[in-house]
Amino acid sequence: MSNAPAVRTPAVRTPAVRRTDDEEPPDDLIGTAEAGRLLKIRGPVVVAWIRRGVLPGWTITGARFFVSLADVKALLKRVAVRPKAPPIMASPRARACRDRHTQEVLRSFRLA
Repeated sequence: MSNAPAVRTPAVRTPAVRRTDDEEPPDDLIGTAEAGRLLKIRGPVVVAWIRRGVLPGWTITGARFFVSLADVKALLKRVAVRPKAPPIMASPRARACRDRHTQEVLRSFRLA
Protein backbone atom coordinates (compact mmCIF):
# COMPACT_ATOMS: atom_id res chain seq x y z
CA MET A 1 0.00 0.00 0.00
CA SER A 2 1.49 3.32 -0.97
CA ASN A 3 1.36 6.46 1.09
CA ALA A 4 0.68 8.67 -1.93
CA PRO A 5 -2.24 11.06 -1.48
CA ALA A 6 -5.41 10.27 -3.36
CA VAL A 7 -5.82 12.29 -6.51
CA ARG A 8 -9.23 13.83 -6.99
CA THR A 9 -10.47 13.90 -10.53
CA PRO A 10 -12.30 17.03 -11.64
CA ALA A 11 -16.06 16.78 -11.95
CA VAL A 12 -17.18 16.16 -15.50
CA ARG A 13 -20.40 17.71 -16.70
CA THR A 14 -22.62 14.95 -18.03
CA PRO A 15 -24.78 15.43 -21.12
CA ALA A 16 -27.86 15.15 -18.87
CA VAL A 17 -27.00 18.51 -17.25
CA ARG A 18 -27.83 21.40 -19.52
CA ARG A 19 -27.04 25.03 -18.91
CA THR A 20 -29.54 27.76 -19.59
CA ASP A 21 -26.96 29.74 -21.54
CA ASP A 22 -26.59 26.77 -23.95
CA GLU A 23 -30.27 26.40 -24.81
CA GLU A 24 -33.68 27.67 -23.74
CA PRO A 25 -35.02 25.91 -20.59
CA PRO A 26 -38.58 24.59 -20.48
CA ASP A 27 -41.29 26.54 -18.67
CA ASP A 28 -42.05 23.82 -16.12
CA LEU A 29 -38.75 23.72 -14.19
CA ILE A 30 -38.95 22.66 -10.54
CA GLY A 31 -36.26 22.37 -7.88
CA THR A 32 -34.68 19.12 -6.76
CA ALA A 33 -36.50 19.23 -3.41
CA GLU A 34 -39.90 19.39 -5.09
CA ALA A 35 -38.89 16.70 -7.59
CA GLY A 36 -37.77 14.54 -4.68
CA ARG A 37 -41.12 15.03 -2.98
CA LEU A 38 -42.94 13.92 -6.13
CA LEU A 39 -40.64 10.92 -6.57
CA LYS A 40 -40.71 10.14 -2.82
CA ILE A 41 -36.93 10.44 -2.49
CA ARG A 42 -34.61 13.06 -1.00
CA GLY A 43 -33.37 16.06 -2.98
CA PRO A 44 -29.69 14.96 -2.96
CA VAL A 45 -30.75 11.68 -4.61
CA VAL A 46 -32.35 13.71 -7.40
CA VAL A 47 -29.04 15.58 -7.86
CA ALA A 48 -27.19 12.25 -8.00
CA TRP A 49 -29.65 10.98 -10.62
CA ILE A 50 -29.09 14.14 -12.66
CA ARG A 51 -25.32 13.66 -12.51
CA ARG A 52 -25.63 9.98 -13.49
CA GLY A 53 -27.97 10.79 -16.37
CA VAL A 54 -31.06 9.05 -14.98
CA LEU A 55 -33.01 12.31 -14.98
CA PRO A 56 -32.25 15.22 -17.32
CA GLY A 57 -31.47 18.38 -15.38
CA TRP A 58 -30.84 22.08 -15.86
CA THR A 59 -28.52 24.38 -14.04
CA ILE A 60 -29.30 28.07 -14.06
CA THR A 61 -26.77 29.59 -11.70
CA GLY A 62 -24.19 26.85 -12.10
CA ALA A 63 -24.75 25.53 -8.58
CA ARG A 64 -28.44 24.63 -8.27
CA PHE A 65 -30.12 21.96 -10.33
CA PHE A 66 -33.63 22.02 -11.73
CA VAL A 67 -35.65 19.39 -13.57
CA SER A 68 -38.59 19.58 -15.90
CA LEU A 69 -41.90 18.54 -14.36
CA ALA A 70 -42.65 16.65 -17.58
CA ASP A 71 -39.41 14.64 -17.17
CA VAL A 72 -40.35 13.79 -13.56
CA LYS A 73 -43.82 12.64 -14.64
CA ALA A 74 -42.29 10.55 -17.45
CA LEU A 75 -39.92 8.93 -14.95
CA LEU A 76 -42.85 8.15 -12.65
CA LYS A 77 -44.62 6.41 -15.53
CA ARG A 78 -41.49 4.41 -16.43
CA VAL A 79 -40.72 3.20 -12.93
CA ALA A 80 -42.87 0.30 -11.89
CA VAL A 81 -44.47 0.85 -8.51
CA ARG A 82 -44.10 -2.14 -6.27
CA PRO A 83 -47.47 -3.42 -5.10
CA LYS A 84 -47.97 -3.93 -1.40
CA ALA A 85 -47.53 -7.46 -0.18
CA PRO A 86 -50.77 -9.24 0.64
CA PRO A 87 -51.44 -9.49 4.36
CA ILE A 88 -50.24 -12.63 6.01
CA MET A 89 -53.18 -14.81 6.84
CA ALA A 90 -53.11 -15.70 10.49
CA SER A 91 -54.13 -19.08 11.79
CA PRO A 92 -57.59 -19.42 13.36
CA ARG A 93 -55.96 -19.65 16.80
CA ALA A 94 -53.96 -16.42 16.21
CA ARG A 95 -57.09 -14.63 14.95
CA ALA A 96 -59.04 -15.72 18.03
CA CYS A 97 -56.25 -14.47 20.30
CA ARG A 98 -56.13 -11.14 18.45
CA ASP A 99 -59.93 -10.78 18.69
CA ARG A 100 -59.86 -11.50 22.44
CA HIS A 101 -57.15 -8.90 22.93
CA THR A 102 -59.11 -6.35 20.88
CA GLN A 103 -62.20 -6.96 23.00
CA GLU A 104 -60.18 -6.56 26.22
CA VAL A 105 -58.78 -3.23 25.02
CA LEU A 106 -62.23 -2.00 23.99
CA ARG A 107 -63.68 -3.01 27.38
CA SER A 108 -60.85 -1.27 29.22
CA PHE A 109 -61.78 1.97 27.46
CA ARG A 110 -65.48 1.20 27.96
CA LEU A 111 -66.10 1.13 24.24
CA ALA A 112 -67.56 -2.37 24.13
